[in-house]
Amino acid sequence: MKPIILLLCSMLVSSPEGAIAQKRSVNPSQPLIDEIHLDATIVSKLAATLAATLANNEAKKRFGVTPFSATKADATFHGDHWQWQSTVGYGKGDLRATVSFKQDGSEPKVEIVTLVNETSSKPQ
Repeated sequence: MKPIILLLCSMLVSSPEGAIAQKRSVNPSQPLIDEIHLDATIVSKLAATLAATLANNEAKKRFGVTPFSATKADATFHGDHWQWQSTVGYGKGDLRATVSFKQDGSEPKVEIVTLVNETSSKPQ
């Protein structure tokens, strides 16, 4: 699971004339996401896909559902990690997933909380 984003990125590299990504020499002082030149939008979508997959794996274990979609929320890069959050309807409330992982896909953290939408009515 560790280098999933880089693996997905490396699979996008094709022949030089049709490449959407090209490898460059590795500089250990640069972030891993710079090892392959990709459009930031593509990398963000890959990170969101990994995050939604992690969230769905946890939701499947806990609630028996896989409600999260990578297209419903953007992944954002903060310092050395990706973060993604999405909320979906579930029963009488919502499920909110917050997912983060290092830039190479390692150290994933998944939190899913239930948000209950209940109104209280007081007798008059």
